[in-house]
Amino acid sequence: MTNKETAVWLSGLFLYLILGGLSYCESARANCIGEESRSAAAAQRIEREWPMRPSHDVVNRYLQRLGERLIPSGSAWLKWVTSQDWPASGWRILSVRDMSVNAFSIGDGRIYLTDGSFNFVNNEAELAAILAHEIGHQLAGHFCAGRDQAFNERRQVGSLVQVIDINREIEADTIALGLLHSAGFPPRAMLEIVTRLPMTGDIRQHRLRLRKLTENLPPVENPLIYSSSQEFLQIKNSLPY
Repeated sequence: MTNKETAVWLSGLFLYLILGGLSYCESARANCIGEESRSAAAAQRIEREWPMRPSHDVVNRYLQRLGERLIPSGSAWLKWVTSQDWPASGWRILSVRDMSVNAFSIGDGRIYLTDGSFNFVNNEAELAAILAHEIGHQLAGHFCAGRDQAFNERRQVGSLVQVIDINREIEADTIALGLLHSAGFPPRAMLEIVTRLPMTGDIRQHRLRLRKLTENLPPVENPLIYSSSQEFLQIKNSLPY
């Protein structure tokens, strides 16, 4: 890939993906009218256009387990997470056989992550931060929101549209930081990723706001930022660079 292409995909780490012309409905529920069908239609297009790993693949199984570790559980979390924010069809985390760096969610619990994301991260905590951010978009109701949006940028990704809204990115980050802390990962891993993204105006603003969020978080007991599971290391080392 060229440097320009790499920058485009790297900046896609903290984007969320929508169907062009079918962005959001009126209700503030994630499980709103049309979200499930829109997500299913987007998934069909993604899995038709892009090389997907089969569901039983070792990478998919690993990503699903890591995602389930991050998904909120217990009364401390679930007291503010309602059925309005929960995917109707459950959580599904799938890997795309592509060495560019990208991760995105499309609503109803569907999250996609490229093989190249394993090469981009330095450790398992950073990979968890990417997934936590995408889970955060779902829990924030970003696929079924009634308020106005201020898109900073749009990009075409295959036949779908990727968009940036800095306020929604920070909302997803805020949730993700809590998810990482609850799962035993250092929330600072999120900041480590953003620090390595190409410095554009949006990324600069994102970095500054994220830094403020991480300053007030309590330390994590036994932080895992310098340690990764054997399963993560085996997958990372098996993928081409």
